[in-house]
Amino acid sequence: MRVHLSRYLLASVASAVSAQVTKIKQNLETLKTDAKGQFSTEITALGDESWLITHRGSLQTVRFEDAKGMAVDFGRSVGVIGQRRNGTALYVALDEAFDQIIVALGPEPRLPRASRILPEQSGVSAVFPRLQEGADEALEHVAEDVIPYLIEGRWIFRDMRRRECGFTVMAKGFGIGQMTWGGLRPGLYYAYARDTKHTIWEEELEVGDDGRLGFTADADASSPLEIDVACVDNER
Repeated sequence: MRVHLSRYLLASVASAVSAQVTKIKQNLETLKTDAKGQFSTEITALGDESWLITHRGSLQTVRFEDAKGMAVDFGRSVGVIGQRRNGTALYVALDEAFDQIIVALGPEPRLPRASRILPEQSGVSAVFPRLQEGADEALEHVAEDVIPYLIEGRWIFRDMRRRECGFTVMAKGFGIGQMTWGGLRPGLYYAYARDTKHTIWEEELEVGDDGRLGFTADADASSPLEIDVACVDNER
């Protein structure tokens, strides 16, 4: 299995090289920022399909090729917010708040229980790269006791705090707050978006047997918001 670093700007940098010289100047500062994370990142194999990632700069996503049948083992991982598939490749989103990341993989059916979450493993966040139309659905048929994880989202997420039935996460971004989460128990949930003073959006939602929850938070996230997803039973 090969591990790749994934960042949006690599594609734009490659095109800039073959474009007009004037465009190279415009992209120079962006290239410096992106390259800092790309080429300083250190990945150390820890054994048992796990890796330590350090000095990654702005790098927030890694790609595992030839990972068919594999999934993130969140019980052994630290600083990982979620996962998504594209064919046989597995994209893993990292939390920018963590200096050191541990990504651990296991067979896809081997899914961790919420009771296995350690306090130091509960805060994580990031965003996935946009995957092409027709990409494989991400890790379907999850068990009801799988811990929550991000599948995709338009905003940037960080500082995720998982709990037995739900989670909180900080979000920031522009445009509509479309997001999809996995690893939730079937049932009814309340979802809230809060700023520092008020709840500015809320909705009651239902998670089906696939453990997925997709919704759009109708809120302005140009300043950080807290997204809170909680089982209805927990709110009573």
